[in-house]
Amino acid sequence: MRQTNLQAFMETSISRVKTTLQALNLLERFSRLNIKKLGIDEKYRQLFLQFGTEIEFVKHVRQDHSPTLLAEPETK
Repeated sequence: MRQTNLQAFMETSISRVKTTLQALNLLERFSRLNIKKLGIDEKYRQLFLQFGTEIEFVKHVRQDHSPTLLAEPETK
């Protein structure tokens, strides 16, 4: 399998998983191949940015639906 085919296979495989965590686990398996030209570092960067976006989204949803859960506790 040529490197470009392997790169395409990696991209396709990662795009089919349902969560960012699963994608990170799969990318770790590809990184064990030690093929520098696969662009593993860039893919990690993209996935961590995506993960950060997901965390921010969950944070905003939680704030919108449960503002009291994130509020500072009252002192008596």
